[in-house]
Amino acid sequence: MLILLSFKLSFAQEPAYFFVGSAELSGVHIYDINQSDNGDYWLATNNGLFKYDGYNFLRLPGENMMSESLFNVCVGRNSEVYCHNLSGQVFHVVNDTCKVFYHIPDSLMSENISMGVEDDGRLLISAAELFHVNKKKQVELYVQKSESNAYYSFEVSYLSDNRKVIYDYGSREIYLMKDTHYTHLCFAPKYSIPRYFEIEGSLIGVDITTAEIFYENGEVKENYVGNFGAKRRVYFDGEHLWKTSSTSGVEVAKGPNQSLFEGKKVLENHIVSAVFRDLEGNVVVGTFRDGLIVIPNMDATTYLLPDSDKPTTLEIGPSGEIYVGSQTGKIYKLNEQGLFELFFSENSKFVEYMAYIAETNELVVDDKKPRFFNLGTGEIKSERLGAIKDIKWIDNEKYLSATNAGLFWVDTRTKQQKGLKNYRLRSNAVAYNQDTRTIYAGTSQGLLIGTEETAEYFQVEGENIITTYIETRNDTFFVCTQKKGILLFRDNVLIKRWNTSSGLASNQVNKIVPYMSGFIASTDKGVVMISSEGKTVSWIGKPEGLTQPNVSDIAISNHCLYVSHADAVQKINLAGLQNNARIPELKLVKLEVNDQHMSLENVNKFTYDQNKFVFLLSANTLKYKSEIKYEYMLEGIDEAWQSNSYFENRIVYKSLPPGDYNFIYRSVFRGERGENHNLSFTISAPLWTIWWFWLLVVLVIIASFYFYFSRLIKRQRMKAKIQRELIGSKLTAIQSQMNPHFIFNSLNSIQDLVLRQEGEDAYNYISKFAYLVRKVLAFSDTDFVDVSEEVKLLTVYLELEKLRFNNDFEFQIQSQDADGIQIPPMIVQPFVENAIKHGLLHKSGEKILKVCFSIQEENLHCTIEDNGVGREKSAEIKKRKSEHHASFSVKSIRSRFDILKSLYGGELGLEFEDLYNEGEPSGTRVTLKLPTKRNF
Repeated sequence: MLILLSFKLSFAQEPAYFFVGSAELSGVHIYDINQSDNGDYWLATNNGLFKYDGYNFLRLPGENMMSESLFNVCVGRNSEVYCHNLSGQVFHVVNDTCKVFYHIPDSLMSENISMGVEDDGRLLISAAELFHVNKKKQVELYVQKSESNAYYSFEVSYLSDNRKVIYDYGSREIYLMKDTHYTHLCFAPKYSIPRYFEIEGSLIGVDITTAEIFYENGEVKENYVGNFGAKRRVYFDGEHLWKTSSTSGVEVAKGPNQSLFEGKKVLENHIVSAVFRDLEGNVVVGTFRDGLIVIPNMDATTYLLPDSDKPTTLEIGPSGEIYVGSQTGKIYKLNEQGLFELFFSENSKFVEYMAYIAETNELVVDDKKPRFFNLGTGEIKSERLGAIKDIKWIDNEKYLSATNAGLFWVDTRTKQQKGLKNYRLRSNAVAYNQDTRTIYAGTSQGLLIGTEETAEYFQVEGENIITTYIETRNDTFFVCTQKKGILLFRDNVLIKRWNTSSGLASNQVNKIVPYMSGFIASTDKGVVMISSEGKTVSWIGKPEGLTQPNVSDIAISNHCLYVSHADAVQKINLAGLQNNARIPELKLVKLEVNDQHMSLENVNKFTYDQNKFVFLLSANTLKYKSEIKYEYMLEGIDEAWQSNSYFENRIVYKSLPPGDYNFIYRSVFRGERGENHNLSFTISAPLWTIWWFWLLVVLVIIASFYFYFSRLIKRQRMKAKIQRELIGSKLTAIQSQMNPHFIFNSLNSIQDLVLRQEGEDAYNYISKFAYLVRKVLAFSDTDFVDVSEEVKLLTVYLELEKLRFNNDFEFQIQSQDADGIQIPPMIVQPFVENAIKHGLLHKSGEKILKVCFSIQEENLHCTIEDNGVGREKSAEIKKRKSEHHASFSVKSIRSRFDILKSLYGGELGLEFEDLYNEGEPSGTRVTLKLPTKRNF
């Protein structure tokens, strides 16, 4: 049976790329891309200006923006960002807002506007004139090439060393400008629109009407004519020319003449609208509607199988061609032009295993009935050998195969098989040492090492070893394992172990392929290049163009690594692969405390209630984000390093207790750890948790108690003193009221009544005298009594005094609206006594005393009025009789009033008024303002 004739299928090459912002920028037309020194990307689009910080897309608001379609995003040396719209507005980014910086006047407007930032920070604007706008927004015309020929429209191409190529649409002249000096280059060809680029040290002119090079090495292409009706976008990324079409897709050339991807269009499903090479060397492609396409390595190519088929296994043919097995059971051959040819399509299941045996020029393909393809004769043999998982040529007579039923010897000619009785286990890898006739078999139970007669499991640290692949180089057998790295055997003796401790990227190694003096290995952590000593010298991952980390197979041909994964087959040029991967700088870009943004400058102390901390980390990378991790530790909280993936850059501590903290953070990339950075700060303890606060509290409490009780004692002492004085004044009043002269007079009068045998009157007076004594004694223990009680007391007292005057003494006591009011007892009687003793006693004729209680302005007033001799004459009489006569003085009265006022407050006091009748003294009036209490 002959191999089916192959036929060519559709072209399926693409650069290796991945998308960024396909969701956030869906439907957005990207017109220009640039990047500032801090790594932020700036996108001028039909929907305004976007900033991408490696994590999020931020659409910047615009002030007074007449059109949201923005172009020519420019970044200066100090990361100042400018852009413009077709309405002539030039915007400057300030605090993530597009502010109008300059408005091109109508006299300078043109259909074509371009813009760039000079080294000194000035904007060079190309429109109807070439002019600068400085930071003060002042306009300075650019140097004109002649005084007679005014510019009216220009195109500027920016080169290195502040050089520019200026194309004058009016004269069709092209000039090379350096500072203020210019050199005439050439005239633009007819119907062309030139763009100039510096490629490999040479100045290249490209006509965007045809996307062809018309100027090279200082000369214009002979007889070249452009196509004025067409206009294609042409971009240069510093190394490659990108030529777009009017619809979709783009052609790529390396340098002026070397077309890539066989000169075919790539990215055919996308409209390419901008191309930019960033600080990491990525080619960032802007599109209409599909976001950003990032190409990390232009030397990496992706091959898609026809009909959306998926690759499973790879094998290198005799001439370095690549055979690809697929999920549908088909076998494809990838030729030198990057075209897939269908090699075989009659497998009954997906292709799980392929092997090329150079000694017999056969391609062995696993199926229910494994097939042997003779690539020289085209003959195909199908044999019932079981599901082959590995096969090794031993000599001209036999193979050694590993199958799901164990190990078998297979005859190279007849394909007859013979089982090995000691190896009847499902096996997936096999190797043979012809010198010692030793068999290495990777079985489902472990690694079996032995001869045909005997075999034993090899153990590491007391465990059987699950083998994934076995490679032989010179006299050494390299056994790839699932958990123990790579075991190296020589002369059936384990001589080395390559694992993470010795520098291997991972202990799970799926396959190794010899390359140069070392190996390429696929592991669970990606594809790596290993030195002859087993150390990882470089990685091959997303930064190198490998778009999927989990690979199913690897193969090497002509210094190119071929990788199959779930999406496609990829080719990576190992000769051009440079181990220049760097650990991106990790920065702390934002600190939030209690959801409030904090400046990172001089952040060192916070209060106890400022305890929610959010740290925002940023590495700002496109190339390495798939492999970067963050390690961090908050000393005082975390006992060990914590680890987050790239997009988990928001570190939150919800409630930190008071204490001293040190936040340490670093990036981890491909097993290498970056420099440690840290931020130290302190959260102060609340006052009530500090020892000196409690000491102060105790002292304050003690002092408060001391001052409180001191004041209380002082008040009590004062009150006691007042009470003593009041009691003393009461006693004085009692003594005054009950003085021996009064008692003698009263008893004398009663005796006289008895002698006159007026027994009934004597009895009445004795009763009144007894009542008076009893009341006076009772009132001595009472602070307040009813006014009516005081009136009764005064009435009895005056009736007793009346006996002395032989009925020529009259008195009246009135009480107006004084019901329910209480006054201090015995406070009126001394004034009544004084009126009798000093006023009425010395008067001849009728003697009258009036006492009146009344309410005035909510105070109780008591008026005591007599028609006696008056105070002046009374004083003369008193002086004649004796200067030492003891009587109840006005001073004592005032003292009692002062005491009562200090106790009860209010408007208290007494007033004396002398009464006159036709100029002669006719008595005295005393007015008392008394302290009162209500009965309710």
